[in-house]
Amino acid sequence: MFSREFIATLKLWAFSAIKIPIVFFCRPRFVVLENHKTVIKINLGRRTKNHVNSMYVGAMVVGAELAALFPIVDKASRLGRTIPPVVKDLKAEYFMRAMGDTHFSCEANIDELINEAIKTGERVNKKVTINATCPDLSDDIVAKFELTISVKDKTKK
Repeated sequence: MFSREFIATLKLWAFSAIKIPIVFFCRPRFVVLENHKTVIKINLGRRTKNHVNSMYVGAMVVGAELAALFPIVDKASRLGRTIPPVVKDLKAEYFMRAMGDTHFSCEANIDELINEAIKTGERVNKKVTINATCPDLSDDIVAKFELTISVKDKTKK
């Protein structure tokens, strides 16, 4: 019927329309939503481009953050747990302008992070890397983001 990516996109839009309007404004879409890989696409358009017709840095950070954090929220909800992720720090390197629709790809094993947070009940940190590409134009990486994700199990006992 509907793909997992499509349903996740609708859930994200519904949540972000109320809680995080900037995410809703950028209209990200899931391209891949697998166990250890997430790819999010943000179209280059009126909402997301800057004065030089490339993707605005704020829109790029939205894409990177979602590619890293959404799998944690998704997995925690499937486990029936409340584990809100936050970004502890962010490092970004820009190699060229993103002149087209941009894909943000994150390959990380978040199972270990979630399991440790549940087991210890303490705050747990993990560094992840997100690569941004414009696949319609080139296979080259346009930007690389390193985020430190911090999680703590806040499930009511």
